[in-house]
This record gives sequence, C-alpha cells and structure tokens, in this order.
Amino acid sequence: MDGLTPLSGVIVLGATNRPQDLDPALLRPGRFDRKIVIPLPNRKAREEIFRVHLRRRPLDPAVSLAELAAKTHGFSGAEIAAVCARAAYLALEAFAAAQGIPIARLEPERYQTLRIRREDLLKAIREVRQERRTTRPRARRKKT
Repeated sequence: MDGLTPLSGVIVLGATNRPQDLDPALLRPGRFDRKIVIPLPNRKAREEIFRVHLRRRPLDPAVSLAELAAKTHGFSGAEIAAVCARAAYLALEAFAAAQGIPIARLEPERYQTLRIRREDLLKAIREVRQERRTTRPRARRKKT
C-alpha cells in the first residue's frame, strides 16, 4: 500500500465495526478502492438467523421466532448467535436443577425432555443487550 514496490494480483480487504476510528490516511484515494457497508440485519433477516442457530436445538414449540426477531432490533448476527447459545445453556442449567443433578452428571438419555423455552431466550436477550452496553465503546465526541 505504500506504492514503493509494484505488486500485482494482491487484494487487501479490511473490515471494522468502528469506521469512525479509521485513520483518514487509509481512506485516501488509491488505498481501498471500494467501501462496502453491510448493515445490521432487518427483522426478517434476524428471524432467519434465529432459525439457523436454533434448528438443531430442542426448541419449545411455543417459541415465536418472529417475536425474538422483534425484540432484537439492532443486534448483529453474532449477537443473535450468542443469544441462542446462552439460551441453550440457561435451559440446560434449569433442566439440571429441576433434575437435582449437576450439569456435568447429566446423562444423554435424560435430554429427551430438555427444551429451550421462551423465558430462556428472553433472559439471554437481556443478558446480551446488557453485555453490549458495557462492552461497546461510546461514540467519540468531536473536539470543538
């Protein structure tokens, strides 16, 4: 990228979820020829992401993917995947507690009645939302 040595057949890709923090020198002409913005998933896409991440998990039939998609406005696909994983673990914890057995001692044949419930998913959404608030950096204020 420094232009001192000619290169051919080289493609440089960059990705960030914090474009406001990029050094302006990277954005000068001749550095990166294209900027592609991939927006957060819309409601329909979020519902499909839930479908993908929950399809092989024991989901309670009463769970509405449309409701989950509506409650996760502004979530990325990775955050939705984290919700699904966390909800599965919450369901496993509750199942083990109801059986009076530590998770490590659960035998696979007992899993037949395990279900991820709406409550597990809603709690996981709250936890991931809280985690977002504490880990995402605040937007920088411009100096005046």
